[in-house]
Amino acid sequence: MINRAIVIFPKFDNVQLINEIREKYDPLYNYIAPHITLVFPFGSDIPTSELVKHIQHQLSGIGKFELVMKGVTGASDGYIFLDVKIGNDKIIEIHDKLYQGLLKEYHNRFIPYTPHLTIGRLLDTDKYQEIVRSLFEFDVEFRTVIEEINIEMIDDKDKSIIEYVHRL
Repeated sequence: MINRAIVIFPKFDNVQLINEIREKYDPLYNYIAPHITLVFPFGSDIPTSELVKHIQHQLSGIGKFELVMKGVTGASDGYIFLDVKIGNDKIIEIHDKLYQGLLKEYHNRFIPYTPHLTIGRLLDTDKYQEIVRSLFEFDVEFRTVIEEINIEMIDDKDKSIIEYVHRL
């Protein structure tokens, strides 16, 4: 069984500002670059070729799009998110299309999908609230054009390995 996810790796000119925060607060900092998850991690024996065909079919006709992120939000389970300001509808459309057909059984409909980029996760409730409050002042805009969607494999040490890049 292979563990995979489908993600966007935004290429922001000022990504070092995100990485500075993630290095302090995100336990996945050393495992995966800043990303927006489209299909959450799932284990399957789906051959790569089938997954590639699925993505090509589901995303045919979807082109590159603008993404603007700004503002920090605290979320459940101690997560800290960088919020999407422009591109939200396109990300949701891609998410919904990918979870049709081949990946339908992996869609958890009990958790609403909100596009975001995780910049932290803290399990200490007091520290979490303090950090989120301090990040409300983090008012930097991150802007790019999304040109690709990535299939990542997650190895047995939780490291991200890019398996396939789909150009929009």
